[in-house]
Amino acid sequence: MKRFTTSLALVFALVFAFGALNAAEESAWFDMENCGMCAPMTAEKGLMENINWENHNISNGMLSIATPPAEYAEAFDRACASMDALVKKMMAGDVMEMTLCGHCNSYSSIMGAGAKIEKIVTKNGRLTLLTSSDEKIVGKIHAHVERTNAEMAKMMEAMTKESGHEGHAHD
Repeated sequence: MKRFTTSLALVFALVFAFGALNAAEESAWFDMENCGMCAPMTAEKGLMENINWENHNISNGMLSIATPPAEYAEAFDRACASMDALVKKMMAGDVMEMTLCGHCNSYSSIMGAGAKIEKIVTKNGRLTLLTSSDEKIVGKIHAHVERTNAEMAKMMEAMTKESGHEGHAHD
């Protein structure tokens, strides 16, 4: 298992600054077609429909678990690599403007407020811890998890109605 610990507060502060341009009008929580940060995930055909994604509140933040089926593992790795490359471009100042969905705006706002991120790559997927020792930030993280889970449930219900797509975890 590879373990990555990064302090991306600056990066997500930049994402937040870019995304704040969108904040005047509430964007959809998930806008996979228009969000610059989500784009690498949607570029991989079938990935979003087939990945298991769980989000859980923990005492000092959240735990996110992403587990793609074996046949989508390479696509997931490519999408993550693309998102990591985008973050590096932002850190270098090469990305000056980006449209973000409500989820990514919220996440970047939390990071900009000082939350810490820890990513753990496993043989079956990725775990992400988003934490803080500040109770106000933990409250924002918990609200983010609750909204994300509610919106994921709506998205999965719509997918089921549209395509008959059923049944894997998006909690």
